[in-house]
Amino acid sequence: MDGNFYLFTKNRSKGFDGTFLVFKVPNKEGDFEAKLIGKLKLQGGYNDAAITSATINAAKDKIVLLTHKNIHILTGFTASDFNTAKIQKVPLDHNSQKEAVVFINDKTLLIADEKEKNEGGNVYQFAF
Repeated sequence: MDGNFYLFTKNRSKGFDGTFLVFKVPNKEGDFEAKLIGKLKLQGGYNDAAITSATINAAKDKIVLLTHKNIHILTGFTASDFNTAKIQKVPLDHNSQKEAVVFINDKTLLIADEKEKNEGGNVYQFAF
């Protein structure tokens, strides 16, 4: 977004509580220090709140964070401050190792999960 990468940490700490950090790094060649621009929290256990992927819409006013069981829609953020973001949790009613999300349009996502034994390995379309 606007010439920067935005990194959302996947919290794997003991005593997991859904907290994640947002860092900003310039999208250009060079050596840069990641700048912390947000500390937020998703509700629920690990499969509900451990971030596996993120995407931003074309208008740059919605970010979707993907977990194994949910999407979390972030709004109200600015390019330099995510602490003001509002988070809406949308259950997918499906638990799998979801690892990729992308906007098709402002109300539709493509979501992919990894194949594990006889489950997964699919791409899903999700309208919200």
